[in-house]
Amino acid sequence: HLDAIANIEPTMTLLEESGTIRIVVETVSVKGATAVFGSPLPAGSLYTREEFVRSNPATVQALTSAMVRSLKWLQKATADEVAAAVPPEYLMGDRKLYLAGLRKMRESYSKDGLYSPAAVAAQFKVLSAFEPAVRDANLDPAGTYTNEFVNLALKKYR
Repeated sequence: HLDAIANIEPTMTLLEESGTIRIVVETVSVKGATAVFGSPLPAGSLYTREEFVRSNPATVQALTSAMVRSLKWLQKATADEVAAAVPPEYLMGDRKLYLAGLRKMRESYSKDGLYSPAAVAAQFKVLSAFEPAVRDANLDPAGTYTNEFVNLALKKYR
């Protein structure tokens, strides 16, 4: 007997469509994440230490630019184009299932890659609730991220 599960798409769609689970609360959509966390949470992000950023700004910029360029492409691409671009393993042997999961979560993809202060604060609150290292670190969430590299990429890919 399982009382709760948190997982990613298209796994949740597979479980729901098979009748294995009933989704009571979802956080995939902007509306659902806002209802639960107060804001959509940042995900699919680049994480590293500040020292790496200082020592390797060209690498950080190249990676950030690739992500911003991808987000811009995702805004224009059809669902079929997205499915054709991902590794076949992502389709889990079921293209229809992948497309159903993509439809559910696509609206939550960032349009520009920028972190909002509200999203960072919400992420920090969630992590602090179960991660003692975050809770006890006495961090100012505003000092844990930068949009500097995203802003440079946006100038290039507007």
